[in-house]
Amino acid sequence: MEGGRSCCLGRGGVGEWKEMVVFLGVDLGYGRVHAVAVTEDGQILAESTVPWTGHGRSVEGVSQEEWEGEPEVWWQAVMDSLKSVLDQVDPNARMHVKGIGLCAMSNTLLLLDEDRRPVRPAIMHGDFRARDQAKMANDAAWRTLKKVGIRFEADHTLPKLLWVREHEEERFDKGCLLAHAADYILGRLTDIWGVCDFNNALETGYNTLERRWPAYLLARLHVPRHILPKVVAPGECLGNLKQEWAKTLGLSGEVRVVAGTTRRVAGLLASGASVPGDWCSALGKKLVIQGILEERLNDPESRFYHHLHPQGWWICEGSSSVGGECLDVKFKGMNLNQLDLEVQRWIPTDMVIYPLMREGERLPFKNSEAIGFMAGKANSDGHLFAGYLEGVALVEKWAFDIVSELNCPLKDRIYVVGGGTRSQPWLKIRASSLKKTLLKARFPEPCLGAAILAASSFHGGDVSSMCRSMAPIEEEILPDLELSREYARRYGKLRKACDAIGYG
Repeated sequence: MEGGRSCCLGRGGVGEWKEMVVFLGVDLGYGRVHAVAVTEDGQILAESTVPWTGHGRSVEGVSQEEWEGEPEVWWQAVMDSLKSVLDQVDPNARMHVKGIGLCAMSNTLLLLDEDRRPVRPAIMHGDFRARDQAKMANDAAWRTLKKVGIRFEADHTLPKLLWVREHEEERFDKGCLLAHAADYILGRLTDIWGVCDFNNALETGYNTLERRWPAYLLARLHVPRHILPKVVAPGECLGNLKQEWAKTLGLSGEVRVVAGTTRRVAGLLASGASVPGDWCSALGKKLVIQGILEERLNDPESRFYHHLHPQGWWICEGSSSVGGECLDVKFKGMNLNQLDLEVQRWIPTDMVIYPLMREGERLPFKNSEAIGFMAGKANSDGHLFAGYLEGVALVEKWAFDIVSELNCPLKDRIYVVGGGTRSQPWLKIRASSLKKTLLKARFPEPCLGAAILAASSFHGGDVSSMCRSMAPIEEEILPDLELSREYARRYGKLRKACDAIGYG
């Protein structure tokens, strides 16, 4: 480049160049760390994925539902991923890295001693050993939970903490600080401990309505107050990256490190959804719908719960047990990409499928004993595959219909993220079923959402503006009106079949 300009230089006015700043985003996910280097206008400079699959372990001699992980393994994977990203970036661009943001798997439990070392392995998301403790927490907190709109599940952080106190008293007594996965990594990066974001703190019992740790934690559940972290907004500046790690990573100057968030909230930020009224549908193993609202959604059946948006609004979230898992189960060992190529031939199918792969549903209806079903017959694997894509799409429509029924108007456009966005036929089916335009961002990954938090801190806390700048829409998927009419009829059949067996 002329004059040795780096790739983090951008066009200003006519004939004028201006320096651009670079932000790093890190996603500590389930089995991998995904990191990105990105400019404030959304230019992806580099990304890296470092797996840590296999380091989580089932507890010896007990149920496979009990899972633990080693925080040191996460730390090494985070540092390796950051090194890999920065090795790909122009050396001059490193001089312009101004901030680091992090999102991480939620519902992990760590207890740290006075030297900030774990007193035991982390109890991971998906660990259900604390069923009795979840009931205990719900009984103690029912007044507060009714206001906040959640119930504790066995894999939430608070029941896990109560389990450790009951079953591992010596380890519990050594614990001086409760931490989540994000808190631990951010503590290592900055040497600032005892701080948590309000998204991760929710499932530990933090009252997001009153912005405080509730009294029942201390008075009824006897959680020691000194182990509970200070709670701040995602994206709040914690401090600067330790010089030791800045030197290791080849960074110079002051690099801000900001408070983290959960992977789901970071994914919402990366989707392009940025203002109240925007909704996002995340389709991976499960289907999760999220909306940014000025006021909380009042759902008497508690199918939705609410996070705080980093900018002070509410994030309404509902999660179905239906999702892409049905493809992994029903078409195990098959070439899904090849089946995807056959979908156009078969849609619309004449099958009615509720594609639930395990017992129990949460959205669009709550039924702990619900199971999936299928009416109709497939002529081939490709035909059946198309039917399952349609089944998930119709459940998605039902979930959004519930939102409308709760007096929350929907726009004509919905943002989409997750593995389901890789299938063009599935996007077409979903847009046609919803009868809405789907918006797919250029880089809809949680690590970008983490980088957006870092950028918003650098630019005064305007998360909404940074979402629009750093998560531009790459593709719009329009509904096919003929398909929409067909799916409206099939949707009616699905609802009628569910009503007949007591679902919904």
